[in-house]
Amino acid sequence: MLRRTPMPPRKKPLRPQRVPSKPGQITRAPIKRRRKKVSWHHGSAAGLRHMVNVKSVGCVLDHCGRYAEAHHPLTMRRGSRASDFDTIALCFDHHSHQSPLPHGEAIHKGTETFCAKYGTEPQLLEKTRAKLRRAGLDDGAESSARVD
Repeated sequence: MLRRTPMPPRKKPLRPQRVPSKPGQITRAPIKRRRKKVSWHHGSAAGLRHMVNVKSVGCVLDHCGRYAEAHHPLTMRRGSRASDFDTIALCFDHHSHQSPLPHGEAIHKGTETFCAKYGTEPQLLEKTRAKLRRAGLDDGAESSARVD
């Protein structure tokens, strides 16, 4: 005969089981669904339209021109993210930390080297605005940051 050690007492009591209303019916506890977290920025409608325009003009760097992502410069407001109207058009390779390009070729993968090679963030912002004006997508939004 096999002897078992007694189970330790439960810290929390068991949940009460649902009793089926009809014989033979299987009942299950309701599934709790969590709300999905929204990962994109909740900006104004005009700001979101402006970012779509920025993305549509392509990468601001002269030799690239591929589909762009909107980069919010950090230097515009002393450490905080700039507004949606102060965005720079950069492709994935020149924007992301996960870029396959070597160090200094992407703005989030060697910022000082990138700025020395391609220009500072305010200069790239002016290039983006000029590209928007040439494409006829400039909506005349006032900049919330000063460009030196």
